[in-house]
Amino acid sequence: MRIGPRCNNTCCDIVSSYGYVLQWVDSIRYLRVHFVRARYFKCNLDNAKTLFYRAFNAVYGRIDRSGSEEVILQLIRFKCMPCLLYAVEARLVNKFTVNRVLIKVFQTTSMDVIAECRYWFGLVQMETLIAKHKQRFMAKYVQSDNALCQLFAHVESV
Repeated sequence: MRIGPRCNNTCCDIVSSYGYVLQWVDSIRYLRVHFVRARYFKCNLDNAKTLFYRAFNAVYGRIDRSGSEEVILQLIRFKCMPCLLYAVEARLVNKFTVNRVLIKVFQTTSMDVIAECRYWFGLVQMETLIAKHKQRFMAKYVQSDNALCQLFAHVESV
């Protein structure tokens, strides 16, 4: 797989030392993150969204309307959100995925109502969660004992 301005150019086959030919592919999955061939760094979020919706439907299907909104939102926060936030430091997340779930929980299509519910139930916007995750990642990255991480951290600060 190639990423960059020449991502669509055909390339020669790569042959391993054992004689196996490595195939050129359009996407690669590494640690549950799906990277795709493109002119710029790009990840496919379909798998993360599928996992999120699957977790939500499992939770919501068991509780339905018998649980209070507080219980449902806590379960979403701790059981479903990690599916979207996994490796968020490396990719972008669609903020509308969570809104769709909140629309179902609160039975409204009004984004004003959803915003009020977010406020009163303490649900942080996806952008804020992502920023916190990235900040935590960078703090660990800078404090790492790995010489390569320290080199890149030094280059970033210059």
